[in-house]
Amino acid sequence: MLHRVEVGEAFSNILLHRLAERAGLSDHERALAAELTLGVLRHRARLDRALARFLRYPLDDLTPRIRATLRVGAYQLIFLPRIPHPVAVHETVELARRVGHPGVVKLVNAVLRRLAAEGEPPLPDPAADPIAALAIRHSHPQWLVARWVARWGAEEAKALCAADNETPPSCLRVNMLLTSREAVLEMLRTAGAAAEASPAFDEAIRVRGGATQVRARLADEGKVTVQDEGALAVVRALDPRPGETVIDACAAPGGKTTHIAERMGNRGRVI
Repeated sequence: MLHRVEVGEAFSNILLHRLAERAGLSDHERALAAELTLGVLRHRARLDRALARFLRYPLDDLTPRIRATLRVGAYQLIFLPRIPHPVAVHETVELARRVGHPGVVKLVNAVLRRLAAEGEPPLPDPAADPIAALAIRHSHPQWLVARWVARWGAEEAKALCAADNETPPSCLRVNMLLTSREAVLEMLRTAGAAAEASPAFDEAIRVRGGATQVRARLADEGKVTVQDEGALAVVRALDPRPGETVIDACAAPGGKTTHIAERMGNRGRVI
């Protein structure tokens, strides 16, 4: 997944769902796969900085698959204390055997063992360089952090960076033309999901694990769409009305497009 996202072949959220279904992962395995994939994507700059300390040449000189493998190992060592370091190193080395030659397997083993033993390099001192300290700690571009600090101050910028890296709840948008939110909530809860109505949108449900088969069936039937609440807010701001013509100029894969059609009551034109 990480390799395909880095080379621009896919979006992580869509790929996670598809590959988890294809592999038949349990809810626990699916959660760990999501944690590793999304965690690496959120903290990649910080992970790369830690790995660079133990490499004799640039990380970019390695193949994308080995870079992804090293990042998965480093993420576990730095951010997942519940996974013992020897386990994290061993599993990552085994992954390297599948995607690389014996030389890079030794490299992965050596780099991760040193990272496990010595720990992450010290982060910049906020008192000496607050912009760099925030950017590196939260893996945000320095130019963006500088802009936020200039606009809203250091504390607000810090809060924005931290919020950016939080794991959002999985959100389902209910197709109100086919069913009701109450009916979907009942099905999810009966199947063992931790589901609750979104306080922000009357067509949205927040789900925190469980009932993956029921969720997949509802999606196949067109009754729900996996969509972040931030994307729902865009269509609400647009406020499409029945009979209007709407041009969706950046549809990929089209979650907002179908939401627009639903908000129009299927009466109108969406291009």
